Amino acid sequence: MNMLDRKAAFVKVLAANLTHDIQADVIRFWEEKYATKPQFGISAFLDELYSRYQVAIKKGQLFKELSRAIMTVGGSGNSAATAANSGADSTTIAGADLELFRQLMTEFLQRAAPADRQKITKAQFEGSQQLKFDADTNACKQVLGWLQRGGNMPAGQLDLALLKKLFNFGYIEACQLYGPVRADQMLTGALQAAGSLHQGGARSPSQFV
Repeated sequence: MNMLDRKAAFVKVLAANLTHDIQADVIRFWEEKYATKPQFGISAFLDELYSRYQVAIKKGQLFKELSRAIMTVGGSGNSAATAANSGADSTTIAGADLELFRQLMTEFLQRAAPADRQKITKAQFEGSQQLKFDADTNACKQVLGWLQRGGNMPAGQLDLALLKKLFNFGYIEACQLYGPVRADQMLTGALQAAGSLHQGGARSPSQFV
């Protein structure tokens, strides 16, 4: 997905959730101060937004909608099926690295309350349904089924960018449930724990976030 597509998705969410009297001003100050920052600086932008304006939608819900919008608006141009056919492609993973992803996801879920783990998994499934390519959606279903039920890991190679999206859908839900500070603590703990268990793969757990 390119920068213009992401900006358009971001502005669309703002326009849908802000009252008409502040829309233009909010979008203008976002474009001037935050639009070019990594991941658009969503948390910092929302902190400033809610300190300056009266906004009806809850901050956590708006964070969730904005994050999902910029992650699901498009794709890299390659479906998971295409990536699977390029064995030498550095953006595909399999084997020990795919097991590392499972470890990271497991550690992250363990840091959520038992009652909330299903909510995070559900958010991942619902997020995967919004992906542009059918092949990506099917790959996500396969991975989610493997994470939940165990058994043999998905065959072949999977697109690293797709797994990043899948993990981020869960992270966004954690932000909604607990707020960005605790969600970051969960993420840091999961990265450290998965890293200590990692053996034989070419990547570190941080490659998935």
